[in-house]
Formats: sequence, structure tokens, C-alpha cells
Amino acid sequence: MAVDGSDIQIATNLNNKDSLFQIAEGAKPYNLLHLNALYNLKSHTYEDAVVFKRKEAGENKALTEMVDRSALQGNVIVIADRGYEAYNNMAHIQEKGGFYLIRVKDFNQYSSGILHGLELPDTDEFPADTLKQLYGMRWGIETSFRDLKYTVFF
Repeated sequence: MAVDGSDIQIATNLNNKDSLFQIAEGAKPYNLLHLNALYNLKSHTYEDAVVFKRKEAGENKALTEMVDRSALQGNVIVIADRGYEAYNNMAHIQEKGGFYLIRVKDFNQYSSGILHGLELPDTDEFPADTLKQLYGMRWGIETSFRDLKYTVFF
């Protein structure tokens, strides 16, 4: 399973302040929604989705909602990109019996980052090449979003 989010431009509604954006003075305003989806990389189907007005968007909230509603069973791995690396997300996935592979934001030597609280698996158990291959599968949701945007949302 892969999770990701994408902005979707909708018809302009000046009264809908939670989704209204204007990038510069004098520029035409526009409205955005933010779609978060849980995508089955094997069957190429969307399993769940959460849509927020863009200014209300919360990818972590969306992921926990979708995981809580899901029927994660067996050896399911939820693969996510940067922005989803929150302890709460990991806990929700673990409570459902799932596993996760989440890319963390880049950090430097001065960062106390999320990695300090995790016990990472042994490299013999999860070789780097296997993790790279699994993470590379996440592009399935990226191409699916691209296809969805260009065929449905023009």
C-alpha cells in the first residue's frame, strides 16, 4: 500500500476562504482541495481517500483516518514519502498489524529528528537494496495521481 497527497484545483469560489489562494497581488485567485489516498500497489486500486480544503489539509490526520478504516491484514507494508513521518502514524499502522516504510525529511547533525526514537532493523534482515526496491514501488501512486489528474481533472 502507498499513501500520498496531491492538490486539485477546483472552480474559483471567492467566498470559500479555506481553499482560496492568491499567489500575488493582482493575480487571479483560485481554489484548491487536497486529496490523500491509500493506493494498493498490487491491484492498482484506490483503497481509501480523504479530501480536505487545502488550508485545512493534514496529511497525518488523513493517513490515520484511512488506516483506522482499513482492513490491513497479513504482511501489509504502508509506504509513504516525506511528510508522513510521525510517531502517531506509525502507531496506527502497527496497531492494525501492518508495517511501514516512510522516508523521513532530510536532517543534519544538529537535528534531533525522529530517527533518534526508533529501533531500526538489522541491515541483514532488511538489506538496503530491498528497502530501495520497496520504496521505489511507491511511484505507483505518483503515476496513478498523474493519470487521474490528466484524465479526470484535465
